[in-house]
Amino acid sequence: MELERKQKEDEEKKKLEKIKEKVEVEMRKTEENIRRLKEKRSSEIYMSFRETRKKIEKSAEENSKVVEQEWKEQEKKAKKAEQEIRAIARRAREEHRRSHLQEASRAISSFISLQNSVQNGSETQNSTPSLPGKTTNNNMFKPKKLRPARPPDRQAVIDWYREEEVPRGSGYDGSGNIAPWFHGILTRKDSEDMLSSEQVGTFLVRVSERVWGYTISYQDKERCKHFLIDTSGSSFQFFWHKSNSTFQAI
Repeated sequence: MELERKQKEDEEKKKLEKIKEKVEVEMRKTEENIRRLKEKRSSEIYMSFRETRKKIEKSAEENSKVVEQEWKEQEKKAKKAEQEIRAIARRAREEHRRSHLQEASRAISSFISLQNSVQNGSETQNSTPSLPGKTTNNNMFKPKKLRPARPPDRQAVIDWYREEEVPRGSGYDGSGNIAPWFHGILTRKDSEDMLSSEQVGTFLVRVSERVWGYTISYQDKERCKHFLIDTSGSSFQFFWHKSNSTFQAI
């Protein structure tokens, strides 16, 4: 009996060992399968990542080319627009300058016409009594006194006007009265204050303290402008404030 029991136990042990070996083999197979599955999945994920990355890089490259092309187009349009703006600004400056020259020329012409009409009226109306400080017509074309190139002071300007311009009738109308547009020796600031409330195109003539002559103060759209008329020579010289040009014999 004892021997049989022992044999049975041995057989049971062998069976258990076989089962254990079988389980171990199955576990190793399972672990191997899991490992392979993990490697396969990792490989698939890596390949998918590479493909996605390639697509993103390709898309980014294409977008970069599109953006660069659009930027070049915008830059080209901007340069063209800038050239057009510069051309428009240049034409506007030229038109502005021509307009100012025309306006100033009209103002000068008006002044000279009034000046000439006064002198012509003085020649034909010998019976008109002389104004205070005004000499007879025989002295109208008296040779000019030698003077420095520019007035040294205000008193010199006053003396010049009394001695040379009053006999010519400068600043007077045909009736021997002071012309409404003439304001004698008036400062630049005072002339600007007088014209500031007037309409565009209004002007006055004043004796200049910078040259032996006059200044036409003209109310423009933006501000008051001033034009010098030098009468020291044999003809009138008009000096525009933004250039060295002169207009002689107007």
